[in-house]
Amino acid sequence: MDGKHSMTPIRTIAFLYPGAMGASLARTLHIRQPRLTLLTSLSTRSQATLDRASSSGLHNVPLPELVDRSDVIISILPPSAAFTLVQEVITALPHRKSLIPSVYIDANAISPTTVTQMSALLQPHKIPFIDGGVLGLPATDMWDPKIYLSSAQQWERHMQEVVQVLGGGGEGKGLKIEVLEGAGEGAGSALKMCYGGINKGFNGLAALIVMGEWCGPPRISQSKIQANGVSSIPPYMSVSATSCPYTTRVQLLTLIHLGRPMLSFANSPYPRPVNWTASHVHSRI
Repeated sequence: MDGKHSMTPIRTIAFLYPGAMGASLARTLHIRQPRLTLLTSLSTRSQATLDRASSSGLHNVPLPELVDRSDVIISILPPSAAFTLVQEVITALPHRKSLIPSVYIDANAISPTTVTQMSALLQPHKIPFIDGGVLGLPATDMWDPKIYLSSAQQWERHMQEVVQVLGGGGEGKGLKIEVLEGAGEGAGSALKMCYGGINKGFNGLAALIVMGEWCGPPRISQSKIQANGVSSIPPYMSVSATSCPYTTRVQLLTLIHLGRPMLSFANSPYPRPVNWTASHVHSRI
């Protein structure tokens, strides 16, 4: 099969795996597109994860069954596991009865180089591959993160069909998606790398500033921090400073994971040590 062949109607979407972001996107689809069947595979996960998946409208099935039934597979998990998941899905392909393969969307914070490697694994199996990046916090009733998608030219029509289904055909009817038309494979991940490096790096810097005051000499009293800490920070840093506990627990952990794929994304000599240092320093926090 190539990019000119027709797709089967998209009815079943798989999320691997429903962490905070994946579960929130699944829940959004479950509410706005109830006709879709949503699957996941959580054979070795905790009860809390199983409960979160169930509340998001996801049906837990073994991975071979998921690969067999799914029209679209969305990979959204820690970046370090993204490549391994592709291999696991390929291993389960013999269980698929349909001659038309699932569309595979990688929505992880990985480098364009890793995207190329994953695409090369899927190419012999004629699996349409879409590269994506999710920008923003997990979805809520009042907020939708934006998903940017790109693909090689041969899979662009498949990408458009997927967007029509996942996006619901209009604002607020599905997921919030923008296609990077003509940008080519790797553009979605490149955008995510830029956004993640700026956003999480900035939040990490704000956290270090606030933590520096917390850990400063005794003469810097708590009252001084309260009086001057946040108020003396420019307005554009106030959100990061006031949300420091969240930043240090979530954003910095994400930066640790982002720092490594960013090393292969930034090829110039200068950003490489900067990105490595950011990952190393924040891992020590």
